[in-house]
Amino acid sequence: MNAYLVIVLLLVPPSQGSQPIEAELHREVIAASSLAVCERHAERLAREQREKHAELLARTRGRTVGQCQPLRTEPSA
Repeated sequence: MNAYLVIVLLLVPPSQGSQPIEAELHREVIAASSLAVCERHAERLAREQREKHAELLARTRGRTVGQCQPLRTEPSA
């Protein structure tokens, strides 16, 4: 098993004259057998956040994305 950091982000495009918004909605560390397994988990979490924030996403034309980042684990001595 490998360790991964899973992050779900809310991404809102910029309105006229402003900066884009990026907000972290969820973060967790999981053990998964591969990056593909982690990415499926991250997409499921992003889908849940999409449903939870549907009104905001529709109003702002935003989106949610799930990301996986492998964590380096030091071998035990």
